[in-house]
Amino acid sequence: MLLCFGLPLFAAPLAVDLVGAYPNQLHLNWEAVSGCDYYDIYVDGKPVQRVRQTSVVLGSNEKPLESHRQYEVIVAARKTGNIDIAAAKQSYSTTGWEGRYRWINLTDKDNKGKCKELDLLVTYTEPYYTIQGMFDRPYTLFPLLSDDRLNEPIPFEGESEQQKAYRANAEVFNTTNFTPSVWSVTSMEIGMDRYTVEVKTKVGALSFKTRSVYTFVLSPKGEKELHFETKGDGMASWGLFTSPNPGENGVFVCKFIHEPRQLTQ
Repeated sequence: MLLCFGLPLFAAPLAVDLVGAYPNQLHLNWEAVSGCDYYDIYVDGKPVQRVRQTSVVLGSNEKPLESHRQYEVIVAARKTGNIDIAAAKQSYSTTGWEGRYRWINLTDKDNKGKCKELDLLVTYTEPYYTIQGMFDRPYTLFPLLSDDRLNEPIPFEGESEQQKAYRANAEVFNTTNFTPSVWSVTSMEIGMDRYTVEVKTKVGALSFKTRSVYTFVLSPKGEKELHFETKGDGMASWGLFTSPNPGENGVFVCKFIHEPRQLTQ
């Protein structure tokens, strides 16, 4: 049983190496300690894992660490009975999700030529990320509006940045011939690795809601990805274009291209 733990005074020092830092994970390893039966791992003073191998992965896509954050990690080498042999305490920092991401349509189903690829730019200004769509020019897709404008009816036509962004994005995913008249953002959620926006749209006397989710994911190869999916009710349940690529189950899996400092396109 793991308990809350401070570095033991009489344990030998243990050298722990950071072999990989990612936005949602930290990969650590160390040399085997003679006589050790297991290694207890603590993050910010809380017990998280007991392992018998000389490596550990902290965080996952399912239980992510927070990006751009420093964590204090203790690795305690112990004999059965929680007898300390060696230990190390060190701080490590996760990296960030910022960068350029791209989805390429691998099929001939492209919503009449409107969705051959998606190009997204992610930037970070504490405490959250901004996601822009790279259309004829960059438009901010998340956050689409500030919190104080939630539920505000916004005409489809107009020249504000938000109206232009909404139209550019809708053009890509709308598979119908209907043109919205008014839209509003009804909710926005910012999670550790998932951003969600819900939009209510009116077309004539009809109205429907769409829910778009941006999820940051680390691939099995350790590559950054941004997964985008949008679903809706009413007309939107059948009028939205989803990823036709094999194996993506309708989700647009956008692959990381390069860091923001390299952006030239």
